[in-house]
Amino acid sequence: MVKEMLAVASAFRSSKEMVIRKTTWGWIGLSADDPALRSNSAQILGGPGLGKPRLPVHAPAMRPELRKPRAVNHCQKPTPDHFLSTRERKQRKTKRRSDAPVKPHSRRLMKLPSETEMSLTEIVKSVHCTLGQSSKRPECSAGAMLKWIDLCAAGSTSKFFHGMSVCSNTKFLQETSMSKIKFYKRVFQGDILEISGKAIRAFKKSVVIHVQINRIDVLTDQFDDKVLIGEGNVTFVTPNQNGAIVEVPRLDTSSIRRLAEQASDQRRAKYRGNFFTDGDEKTWNKFLVKYSISRNGIDIAKTLREFTKVVFPGHLNPNDNTFGGQLLEWVEETSYLSAALFAKQRTVRCTEISANFKKLTTSGDVLVFKTKINQVFHRNHSLVVGCKIVRIVDKGPDKHEKHQTIGQATLTFSVENLSTLSPVFPKSIGDRFAFYQATEEYGIVLKSMEG
Repeated sequence: MVKEMLAVASAFRSSKEMVIRKTTWGWIGLSADDPALRSNSAQILGGPGLGKPRLPVHAPAMRPELRKPRAVNHCQKPTPDHFLSTRERKQRKTKRRSDAPVKPHSRRLMKLPSETEMSLTEIVKSVHCTLGQSSKRPECSAGAMLKWIDLCAAGSTSKFFHGMSVCSNTKFLQETSMSKIKFYKRVFQGDILEISGKAIRAFKKSVVIHVQINRIDVLTDQFDDKVLIGEGNVTFVTPNQNGAIVEVPRLDTSSIRRLAEQASDQRRAKYRGNFFTDGDEKTWNKFLVKYSISRNGIDIAKTLREFTKVVFPGHLNPNDNTFGGQLLEWVEETSYLSAALFAKQRTVRCTEISANFKKLTTSGDVLVFKTKINQVFHRNHSLVVGCKIVRIVDKGPDKHEKHQTIGQATLTFSVENLSTLSPVFPKSIGDRFAFYQATEEYGIVLKSMEG
């Protein structure tokens, strides 16, 4: 304390430019030029030590930057806002809010489903067909139709985001899921298909596109004579260049209430976790009794088959990521091979698919498609195949994680010959949930058919 008093006294004698400040010792004069005073005087006067001249306490309006700071934690370094008045802090906060980008919901941007309509017309060629079907005409594969569905849904999503100044990066579309794409009828070589899509539901960070596939009958005079082949919902999100998710505009669903409610119900009906992993035998036995399931059957783990694919530049979209339709085509192809090998027949046809994607892939990635037979239903001549997409990582920041899960899919195939079809049963706890999920979906379908 004596050294600090001597520093003040020496500054008082040597300097002509003084600053008067009242302290516990009374009114003293402080110099604005002495370097020692800039640190010592700050401790005496209780200031932050900014090294600037001080004015008397009774005249703070003359120098706003030298006002006494607010009461803060002295263990923290004071910020510039601590030396502002309440009015100036409010003005600075208002300015920061005005500089921030305006969100779509605050602009009350509203889209109509008619503004997002997208339509494609495709002719089924020989490259789109599979061999070995029971029909005499070459039949179109489900993988080719999934490609067209994904392309149509992406175009409809681009229209949905069109006109948004805050979404300048809407070209970076990322498909997240396909919810129950169903195929009702077969498609053959030479058929003309019309794939149409439109937005039916907009959530906070995603948009749901409803896609339909119709077959056009060119033999009639009316071009509008169409036959429904399949339909389903595709969900997209739009991350910007930094990876953050951009909030989507709102959608007026007054004209499509039924489709919007179905999309909301499908989102709420997702299964939350695998509650069979803990080995709850009581719940498992109750489930087996409910559906009268026998424990005899081929172990699901023994039906595992792996297929490897390599992503080439020709499989990429304009964003240098693997085209979602290409992934779906590979999923359908590998699942078809797994179903045909298990059923010992080539006359299997995909009737339904649900898929979810978690991560993106690019050129050079090695993908492994792991398929299993999750359930077999003799009553409706079908079997359920589960497919898991895994990327092999051997370099980069994620090389410690050798196998990354890219996505999962569940496909239902119809079978014509039941004599070669054997039942399956999960012997390990890890396969129970897939078996349970397929059985519950089958139970829901039966109830709807009986109702």
